[in-house]
Amino acid sequence: MCRQKGKFRRATTVHHLKHLRDVPELALTDSNLISLCSECHEIVHPEKHKRKKGYENMERW
Repeated sequence: MCRQKGKFRRATTVHHLKHLRDVPELALTDSNLISLCSECHEIVHPEKHKRKKGYENMERW
């Protein structure tokens, strides 16, 4: 994804094009894998990288 934007960053994450929960048999299939930098992976999966702001509730153990 970086290269498509003319940028070059170190790829640190392997991304499954088809989600593992849907097709676990493709977990290690090369055609289902791409390498992404952490910023691009956050773009593809924003739900996995939400930054928590404070606590979920008022109780602090």
